[in-house]
Amino acid sequence: MERYVMWKKIRIDFTDTVKCQFCSRMITSGKAIVVQNELGNISFSGPSCAQNKNGQNVVNPKEKIVDITKGCLLHEPTTNDKTDKQVDVEQDNFTSIHDDEVHNYLDNNAVNAYLTLRFEKLSHLTSIIKSQKLNEIYHNYELTGQISQKDESYIRVIMYGEAYPLYTYQNLQAVYAAEYWLQSFIQHNPENDLNFIQDTLNQLRRKLTLTEKQIMGINNWFKNSDGKMVKLKTNAFVRGK
Repeated sequence: MERYVMWKKIRIDFTDTVKCQFCSRMITSGKAIVVQNELGNISFSGPSCAQNKNGQNVVNPKEKIVDITKGCLLHEPTTNDKTDKQVDVEQDNFTSIHDDEVHNYLDNNAVNAYLTLRFEKLSHLTSIIKSQKLNEIYHNYELTGQISQKDESYIRVIMYGEAYPLYTYQNLQAVYAAEYWLQSFIQHNPENDLNFIQDTLNQLRRKLTLTEKQIMGINNWFKNSDGKMVKLKTNAFVRGK
């Protein structure tokens, strides 16, 4: 008899269009729940399946998980967004009603999300200065899955402090969102004039920030890009005082 493989929710993350692990529906909104099974395999789930609304899909349906998508908002497709082509597949998408927590930077998993952003998703950015103390905390977290109260307090000073606004939790959420979708746009639109997008991406990686005017320009480009429902938050980046 074939052994049933158990899946667990890991985090909410960005993704291109993918098929839900647990059903035949497609995830097209740009956000999905990352799930991992006991064999270490990674896949994606829509919000309904991750709540076990159509079967015992995950072992932790009610658990609050890390969300590294707070730099974006979702918008509902308007009449102008839709084409005459009929959608012939069901979808299981996040929608704007799931954005209740998108402005909450004090969520329970914020410390874990911050480490994920700084040491996994954005570790390639040389503009983020390395910290030996944070490196040690993250290494221990990788080994044990735990963060001591003392280490958590240290991280929170950096996450929410005013000394280094570009390294705050809110700003790194914005950097990750902008970099992910700028790269995605470049990848999926090679026939377009991408000078503005590429220059913006280069600046983002150097300075870890974008102006509101740049964000509005990016969102205008994204509006007609691959049917995605994501847009960058114009106030996501932290401005130094």
